[in-house]
Amino acid sequence: VNYAFHSPQMDPLRDELIAALGTITPRAGTIPMWSTVTGERIRGETLDTAYWGQNIRQTVRFSQAVNQAVAGGAHTFIEIGPHAVLSKNLEKIVSVQDSGRRVLNTLRRNKDERAALLATMDALGHGKTQSSGLVRRNQTGHPLLGLRLESSIGNEYFWEQKIAAKAPAYLDDHRIQGQVVFPGTGYLEMAYAAGVTLFNSTALTIEATSFEQMLTLPNELEKTVQVVMTEQGAGQWAFQVASRTEETKTWVKHAHGTVRRASGNAPAPISSLSPRALAENAGNAPSVDDHYRRMHEHGIDYGPAFRGVNELWSIGAEMLGRVSLPENVEDVGYTLHPALLDACLQVSTALLGREDAAIYIPVGVQQVEVHAKLPRQVWVI
Repeated sequence: VNYAFHSPQMDPLRDELIAALGTITPRAGTIPMWSTVTGERIRGETLDTAYWGQNIRQTVRFSQAVNQAVAGGAHTFIEIGPHAVLSKNLEKIVSVQDSGRRVLNTLRRNKDERAALLATMDALGHGKTQSSGLVRRNQTGHPLLGLRLESSIGNEYFWEQKIAAKAPAYLDDHRIQGQVVFPGTGYLEMAYAAGVTLFNSTALTIEATSFEQMLTLPNELEKTVQVVMTEQGAGQWAFQVASRTEETKTWVKHAHGTVRRASGNAPAPISSLSPRALAENAGNAPSVDDHYRRMHEHGIDYGPAFRGVNELWSIGAEMLGRVSLPENVEDVGYTLHPALLDACLQVSTALLGREDAAIYIPVGVQQVEVHAKLPRQVWVI
């Protein structure tokens, strides 16, 4: 742009704007409003011409306004516009708080407008219906969980979602021996997302996760995937993920484990050096292309969405990796995006592959402690 909003350059235009607005008569609103001009909740009747003059001149108190809105009870933030510009900043602000709040947006650049709007509406949820002893509640807004169902027994909750090879689209890029296979990291994300709704907390620990049977997704075949959370007492829930097709009606169990609140604060960094400093001191930089070639030779084909390993460094008995979620993969609604977390696990595969010709596939995860949403780029060691 050739002008600087919220700076002294706006002083002449501020007066011009106030004059152009003339006389306006603001009124009290019926919906609470938090102003990025003041950073506080504001009354509708104060939105006069002087306020709008300040709006283009004064500092934008965005984080202050968001934090005040959270303190006032706001739990879902929707960015309305032709492209998500502020959503990342919103996610960073609300992720600091132990709140389980959501950030959505209406449209995305180069994305189908109708599909984007429908996805947002779906995330906001629908009304409540009742069927076969189960109460169908509002949707969680999560791409993998789907509808939440509450058992009449009282200590169990269910979520169901239709999943296929290209729904969500990134799943098509995770293939083993030519078949689309749901990634094990997806089970961790599902368990975490379900746990957030039950604990009303974003700081959770997922433990003793076991992957039992691969969830294959044949082309053109849709499967119903169900997550069951069962209360075990003492602040712990057991989870199970199973699927079935409309034809078989038989549930196949794929994963199980437990979820509880995380104890204490986020763990301290494992090194006093920054990841970049560790990389600069590393002696060897294995080839990322060789890593994906090895995986392909063993029948594991990663498409673009799952090729998140950008760089690798060998440091003694450890492997350091720079990992990112590809730009065309949407992460709205996720905390541990399955493609990003899978790429993190690929770093350990690259480590084991230095001396061993075999390929290792995880069959379980002992513990994952989550305190905030994974950024689109992370370092793994």
